Order: sequence, then C-alpha cells, then structure tokens
Amino acid sequence: GDWSSDVCSSDLGAEVDPLGDVLKTASAKLDARLYDQAIADIKSGLARSPQSAGAPAAYLLMGQAYEATKRSDDAMAAYVELRSAHPTAQASADAGLRLAQLILASKREDRDQAAATILTSVATGFPTVPFAPRALAQRGAIEERLKTRSVDPTLGTLVPNALLS
Repeated sequence: GDWSSDVCSSDLGAEVDPLGDVLKTASAKLDARLYDQAIADIKSGLARSPQSAGAPAAYLLMGQAYEATKRSDDAMAAYVELRSAHPTAQASADAGLRLAQLILASKREDRDQAAATILTSVATGFPTVPFAPRALAQRGAIEERLKTRSVDPTLGTLVPNALLS
C-alpha cells in the first residue's frame, strides 16, 4: 500500500469530530428558521456518527429545533435519548432542565413529580455546573406550589420541602 497515506492519517493527532460541520450547518439553518431541514441534517449526522463527541450537542440542538416548532413530544424524545445515551455529558444537564420544563407544560397527571425527579437528577448528577442551582430552584418552585413537606432533621419538625432544596 501507499505508506504516505498511512503515516499522514496516523500523524493527525486529535480526531476531527464528524458532527462538527453538521452542527455548524444545522445551527445556521435554525438561525434562518429552517427547522425541518436542520432536524433532517442532525438526524442524518447522528445516524452516521452516533458515538461522535458532538452527539450530545446534536441531540440538544435537535430538541431545541423541535421545541421551536412546537413539537414537544419529539423534543422530549430527543432529550431523553441524549440523557440515556450520554448521561455524563454536560449537554445532558441542559437537556434535563428542558425536559422538566416540557413535562411541566404537558398534560401528564404525574408531571410535577416527574419533573421534580428529573431536576433532582440534574442537581445531583451535575453539582459543579451552572445547571445544578437552576434545577434546585425549579424543583423548589414545584415543591412550594404543591406545598410538599418533609421532616427537617435539624429542626425535628415538618417544614416545606422548598426550604430543604
């Protein structure tokens, strides 16, 4: 074989993310409000490179495109896929916040509890990123609205859960 191509390819060092160009193009299409085209590009890119370093960002962008077109179920599916396939990616924290908001706006009977559970997982799974305090604040708002109470170990009495968040 041609040794020069082998040497060149192994000497490149850091691998180029195959989704990088897809994300740039899709972002530009979203800016131009070409949502369906952006979603199609992202889906195609994810199908070709599902384990790419850019996959979490691609799922997040796809969810945002679905949200922009009022397709909440598709947006939730994109965020769930991101959180399942890439649970430690920082984009997963953002997806968790977005998913919780969509669930709260849904007609699900268990929406408050489901959203609070997701917000707790964001706060505990990503304690050092800016999403953690937002998740705790949103969960506190749900608990305040529901008037949820628990025993405070220090006070030894029932207090609103929002105080414990």
